[in-house]
Amino acid sequence: MSLRHPDAIGVIAIVVLGALVIYGGATTPDPGFGVVSPAAFPVVLGVLMLASAAWLARDIFGAKIPTIEPIDRGPFFATVAATGLYLFTFVPLGFVLSSLLFFPVQSRILGSRALVRDVIATVLFVAGVYLLFVKFLTIDLPHGPLPTP
Repeated sequence: MSLRHPDAIGVIAIVVLGALVIYGGATTPDPGFGVVSPAAFPVVLGVLMLASAAWLARDIFGAKIPTIEPIDRGPFFATVAATGLYLFTFVPLGFVLSSLLFFPVQSRILGSRALVRDVIATVLFVAGVYLLFVKFLTIDLPHGPLPTP
């Protein structure tokens, strides 16, 4: 594997992140009231990250260096701007309103021209994520100007 291969940087990044996730999980104190330690999920995730890095390293070993085409800067910078605006409005507008605005705009940036389909998919996705976090995981999301449930 040559460090000139574009995926080599990915292997290194995945190994570093995987090690950090395992370290974070292993050093998480156990309050002792659960069946499963809070370290279980991060450690499993970190091990899976290391396994995927090993798999990727095996795939690129001996592979010729691919040519990389230049990035289309328009959608890239539009995505960066839209994501920044989404993060900036997340708390003041709340999860629901900021997400309902962000996802159709992001779909348009990425080339979708089916606005009705994008809006329907966004509403279903946002409702699903909201229910998952608020009702099942009991994690409050920012509600912005909307009334508290």
